[in-house]
Amino acid sequence: MADMTKADLRALRETVGLSQQQLADLANVSREAIKRWENDSYDWQAHPDVWALLYSLRDRQREAVDAALDFADTMPDADPRETVISYYRSQAQYDSCHPDGGLYTVANATARAIGMALELDDLPVRYEYPHAVQD
Repeated sequence: MADMTKADLRALRETVGLSQQQLADLANVSREAIKRWENDSYDWQAHPDVWALLYSLRDRQREAVDAALDFADTMPDADPRETVISYYRSQAQYDSCHPDGGLYTVANATARAIGMALELDDLPVRYEYPHAVQD
């Protein structure tokens, strides 16, 4: 991980759907530390456990994409139905559907990754807000 850049850190953080504040909260550091880790003006480097956390989230995202693609492979080729993917407007809406303590921004980043992978396989995708909570 020594050859990872500050831009790599930001790209990975954004790919998995975390804001600087969310990553700071998960890593038990200040938002200012995250800003410095991502800014070339500072010599500060992210702790290895922060990289491990981000890679773990990325790996879970990849597993979800792989599972969606595997499921799509089981569908008949002539089936024109769209794949409907849940997309959340808020943390409250996510929590009402998934009381797992997860972050809706991470769920939405995974949803976008799944949607992109399915679309690359020429499968139609539609995003919908769940109706469990009207916010």
